[in-house]
Amino acid sequence: MLRGIDVLVFDVQDIGARFTPTSRPWASPCSAAAAAKIPFIVLDRPNPLGGDDVAGFVLEGSLRSFVGQYPIPIVHGLTVGEIARMIMGEGWLDGLQRLDLKIVKMENWQRAMRWPETQLTWVPTSPNIPTFQSALLYPGIGLVGRPTSMKAEERPPPLPFSVPLGCRRRALIERLNRAALAGVRFEAASYVPVSIAGVAKHPRFVGQRVSGVRGSS
Repeated sequence: MLRGIDVLVFDVQDIGARFTPTSRPWASPCSAAAAAKIPFIVLDRPNPLGGDDVAGFVLEGSLRSFVGQYPIPIVHGLTVGEIARMIMGEGWLDGLQRLDLKIVKMENWQRAMRWPETQLTWVPTSPNIPTFQSALLYPGIGLVGRPTSMKAEERPPPLPFSVPLGCRRRALIERLNRAALAGVRFEAASYVPVSIAGVAKHPRFVGQRVSGVRGSS
């Protein structure tokens, strides 16, 4: 596919969590560019969650999968350019020793910035991440989304990942409120998932009223 191609450019907005779709597509383009002996140029972009916050478990090698490939924390604090340098520098992919990696640096971004402080327009990185608020919630709820029914992809809005489902609701609300997190209270919530063309044709629990927990400030 790269025959006759002079350069491969990677321009993808990540959301700052290890298991997001935009954190996954590195292996094929990196390896392909190295094999074709052409430059691999990464257009660096801000980490929406900021570059100072790092949190969550580091992926164990035995648990590598398509949704988790590299030994980094859940909230990794890296930009896409930094991820590329780390993958190459740590040798996480084979055959990259001779990769001609180039990073086009950002201007005016500081590590303490979260997305709203960049004053950039949010472009949905996927149907499940329509807003920055979704990206902010994703590292917590996305962690348990696939193996359980707790992932709440709310369609129609208000907000994907804002209502954990399939839980012991009353006990969870009491436990969360006892934690006395500053500026937030937890309450019962429910909604009915619907089919939306181009977003989710067959969402889980479609047409059924489902219950969960929502935090509000």
